[in-house]
Amino acid sequence: MNQRKPNSSLWYSLGLGLLLCMAVVVVSTGTAFARYRAERTKELTFSVQDMERIYLGEFHTVTAEEATEERPQNTTYFREQNTFPLKNQDGILGLDMVVTNGKTESEYSERSQQVQIRILATSGVWTGMEPAPMELTISSQGNPDTEETVKAVAVQIEEGTALFRTFGAGWVYMLKGEDGELSWTLPGGEFSYLNVSVVMSGANPQQNARLEPRITASTIH
Repeated sequence: MNQRKPNSSLWYSLGLGLLLCMAVVVVSTGTAFARYRAERTKELTFSVQDMERIYLGEFHTVTAEEATEERPQNTTYFREQNTFPLKNQDGILGLDMVVTNGKTESEYSERSQQVQIRILATSGVWTGMEPAPMELTISSQGNPDTEETVKAVAVQIEEGTALFRTFGAGWVYMLKGEDGELSWTLPGGEFSYLNVSVVMSGANPQQNARLEPRITASTIH
């Protein structure tokens, strides 16, 4: 009896076809992966830009005891600070500060910024149900021609809010105009600043009396 021999040609063709299919899959996968890597590289390309910011403080004149070779006596410079002493004279509280766009006259923001000013007052600033009236006098670059005085509008800090938990009971004083909160511009490309004077009349400050400025700024261009 004759045995049937396997068809070697058929098995060879099937094996060759399988190898070709595997090659196509590998090539396609490699191309797709390369394209994916290229796309990912493009998507992750970015640049970091420094945030603009403002500074609070005062202009300080160097005394004889503070004088150095770098800062001689009677030299005036901007000194950054976070707290401001309250002036109290016959029930009138005062607070003076400077808002700048830089730390020194040679280190400042290149972009202009729009500034809004709020003042927080603790309930210990006065006694009674109604908040004491407050006015802010603001001038740009110390120029008297730009000086303006604005009456602040007081809004009570609601109990349970985030501000109440961090600051306590009191009021938020805002400067409002016909179109909402007022703002002032700190021009970029130079050291620019605002002189701000806060006056609260009819105050009866207690031990926990505190006024705290809250300044926000947004870049114009």
